[in-house]
Formats: sequence, C-alpha cells, structure tokens
Amino acid sequence: MPERREVRPLERLKRAQVLGHEAHGVAAEREGSGRARQGALIRGQQGDREGHQEHKVRVEANKCYRIVFATDENVHDAVVVMRDSAGDVVAESAGAALPEDGAVCFKASDEVTLLVGVGSGKGAYAAQVWSN
Repeated sequence: MPERREVRPLERLKRAQVLGHEAHGVAAEREGSGRARQGALIRGQQGDREGHQEHKVRVEANKCYRIVFATDENVHDAVVVMRDSAGDVVAESAGAALPEDGAVCFKASDEVTLLVGVGSGKGAYAAQVWSN
C-alpha cells in the first residue's frame, strides 16, 4: 500500500463540497477543463480497522481520466489507488485527486479497479470519475 499522508485543510473544503452537493458533484473539476463526469458518484464508508474497498471503473481507449476524491471530517488519512485489469498500479494518491496533477490516459479500453484505504479514522467517502 502506498505511503499515506494527512489531508490538508484545503482538501477538507473540497470534501464538504463532495459529500454535501452531489448534484454539483465533486466540484474540484472546473468548467473549461475539457472533462465531464463519467458515471455515478461512488460513495462508501471506510474505517482504519477495515480492509480496503474496491470499485470497478470502465475506461475507454484514447481517453484520459481523473478521479476527484473526498472524505468526511472523521477520516484523517486516506489513499486511492488505481490498478489496471492485470493488477498493475496505474496511479495512486493520498490527495484530493488521482492523479494529483493531470490525468491518466489509456491506449486501450480496460476495466480498472479503484482501491480506497483509510489509515486513520472512520467515515464516509465519495469519488467522481472525470474524462475527456
């Protein structure tokens, strides 16, 4: 599992937007980014004494993806990992987006797995997939 780090206060603000306003949805992506929401908002509950949770996401060839992630205030340390269908780690982030900067682009269609792990605390999380 990748190294985890404490979530910064700015990321906590984004969390409140994510968890409280599904319709405006994980609002860290801005207009003009060239990306649109893909699929439903992913939601879950996770605690530090529980194993990671997995969510399958279908990605298409020649598209780029970014996942915006947030937790409630009771989760102090979380990480999101993306693995391809072969099990290889494509990207990982302990921040508010995966990858933290930019996007992950795929040359072939695949079904990737998002793994969510909590290192400290227990509470709700949400993630939104964005794509071009």
